[in-house]
Amino acid sequence: VAWLELLLTHDAKGNLSSIREALKLQGIDAQAIFASRHYSDLPDTYIDWVDHLTSLHRIDEAIQVAQKGLKLSDLSISAKAELADRLASLAYSRKRSALQLEALWKAFDYSPSLDRLIRWFERTDQVKDDQSKATAWQAAIDRLQDHSSITLRGHALLISGRLIEALDLCIDQSRTVKSFGIGALDDLVLGYLLKALAQGG
Repeated sequence: VAWLELLLTHDAKGNLSSIREALKLQGIDAQAIFASRHYSDLPDTYIDWVDHLTSLHRIDEAIQVAQKGLKLSDLSISAKAELADRLASLAYSRKRSALQLEALWKAFDYSPSLDRLIRWFERTDQVKDDQSKATAWQAAIDRLQDHSSITLRGHALLISGRLIEALDLCIDQSRTVKSFGIGALDDLVLGYLLKALAQGG
């Protein structure tokens, strides 16, 4: 570990790929020590630590390390989102539904994306009752209220079955552009909405 840390005194970012590869060869203990010390500057090494534990089938340890990482105040938001993604998968493998739901939400909350939104909606649809599911879906929509991606907000409304609100969002956006369209939302979404509305949802 000591000789790897010498690389940090020169060009940590430039040497990141070499450091990550070397840590894998050094073994899980060296990786744990290095990642614990340098996660704030090199968050990928922390994620690699979880991945390495997973590859060794040390799932419970991987879960613990991922959970610890999510509590680190100086770990980057993007790294926490990736850790939460991994934690959700690990929890699923252990059939820990509550932990999986928590991790899915954290991943979406840290860094909203369509993929994370779909995974959140799909899982809540499977494990929650109707009232709890509605609350969970509303939480996702609220999270996107001020999000820069209008498309993502539109998908959240669409997936949750709130077609009229999604269409209203499309119309509001179309008023901001000269040509027919929906601004930040693509025509495919609008077409799907119109078709769904024509069929009565």
